[in-house]
Amino acid sequence: MYDYKLKKGNISMKYIDKLLKKLNTNRNTFATYLLTLLTAYLVVDRVVEMLLMSFTGVSYSYWGPLQYALALACPCFAFAFTPKSKFCKNKGYKVKLFYLFLIAFYVIAISMITQWVNMGAWLFLLSVPDYTELITEFSELVTPALIGLAIYFPLVTVYPFFKWIYFGINDNPLKVRSIWDFRGIDLSDKKEGHGPYTCEVYVCTDDDYNKKIVMPETSRYQSLLVCGGSGTGKTSLIYEPLMAKDIERKYFFKEASKELGFTALKTGIATLNKPFDNDYLNKNFNLNMITPVAGKEGLFNTYLKKMILGTINGENVYRNLGLTLMAPDYEVIDHMTAVCKNFGIDYDVIDPSSKTSIGLNPFTYEDPAKIAVTITSVLKTMFMVSHDDPEEAYRADVSTQAIENVTILLKEIYPRMNNGALPNMEDLLKLFTNFELIEKMCEIMAHDEELKEKYSIQLTYFKKYFYKDAPGRNEIEKYIYTAVSQLDNLLRIPGIKPILCNRRNNVNFDKFL
Repeated sequence: MYDYKLKKGNISMKYIDKLLKKLNTNRNTFATYLLTLLTAYLVVDRVVEMLLMSFTGVSYSYWGPLQYALALACPCFAFAFTPKSKFCKNKGYKVKLFYLFLIAFYVIAISMITQWVNMGAWLFLLSVPDYTELITEFSELVTPALIGLAIYFPLVTVYPFFKWIYFGINDNPLKVRSIWDFRGIDLSDKKEGHGPYTCEVYVCTDDDYNKKIVMPETSRYQSLLVCGGSGTGKTSLIYEPLMAKDIERKYFFKEASKELGFTALKTGIATLNKPFDNDYLNKNFNLNMITPVAGKEGLFNTYLKKMILGTINGENVYRNLGLTLMAPDYEVIDHMTAVCKNFGIDYDVIDPSSKTSIGLNPFTYEDPAKIAVTITSVLKTMFMVSHDDPEEAYRADVSTQAIENVTILLKEIYPRMNNGALPNMEDLLKLFTNFELIEKMCEIMAHDEELKEKYSIQLTYFKKYFYKDAPGRNEIEKYIYTAVSQLDNLLRIPGIKPILCNRRNNVNFDKFL
């Protein structure tokens, strides 16, 4: 019975969340809105009751302790839900809302006191012998006294109350800051970003409360600062365990994908994109290898919803995990590669000291314009050119234009001249030191009608600045001298050239992302 009720409650919250999503709001905002409306109704109702007592000496509706307890709780909870709602736009709004609900609480509280005193007076009169005769013949003695009591309590408390708000709270920075720091009650789904199918990570256990401290998936997209002196264990006690748990979670996603994918194929809600043999599937399977059967897309997405991170252009993006580690020495990398080996996870190591290292050749990207921007962005950072001097700013802009255009030319023409081989940074340097090569590539590009039309602006640029006897050739040689020197210095650093000039085996960060 307990499990049934729990599941039923979860289903109800799902429907409520769907409604809130359509209303473009959240749980806290919705709860604050409802409680504020209820509080406003209660305030108006109690003000009317006090007015009746002020004119007649009798209330229309006497509330008991339970009713007033619920009424007083309304403004309290309304404010408690406020900090996580959309109504609380900044700290100033939080203080204003605090005053608003405090006034509502005061009105209900003073109504309670006034009404209970009035009710006590009437109960006392009811206990007097010959009550009926007393009320009918001497009502002018009783009614004014009860009216006076109804007016007395609000009259003597309203000024001290507002004085306390203005001078006791508003003029006290510590109390105002305490309102700013009030976090309230958070009604958001605490399970969101948690669970085995998320990238949450266990950090430690709070011994005082025996509670696990877990970093949710949403926090993994934020920066993490670990402070400590040298040798205190920042890497070995914090970073390495976190990375090891990420690798373990990647293994979990890999195995879960196999299990879910196999079931989807067996039940007929999905098919393989291409023919694969069993050994290849066991080693390399991922959910991108299967496609939902036509007409069963909804069932497919429902079954795999735990593994679906989102959609891009109508295509599912499935949960996976990647890790990029940059370290000044090999010790940490050695530890992490050992963890990868234990879980059977593939990894790549970029090591400038190894001749067989995988490369970081920017020409591995497909888009020539992206390659050009990548190279110029890195070189600009290395130049450290100050743009305070107009001449230096102009030189930097001319160099950027030249590097980007030559990079595009190299990406398009070099593979055509060398049986599809990938160009590299050394080829770029050769072009800048030998303009005849640029002119030769331009002529090849000009004989391809498609490329000629696509890069007509670049071809005109090269004829003006790089061709023999071009009017701007001397100028461009002068302005790109710094860039050429910087590129030459970069490629002469030991271990850098094999990484940046690798033609065969390179990391493509676009595919990883």
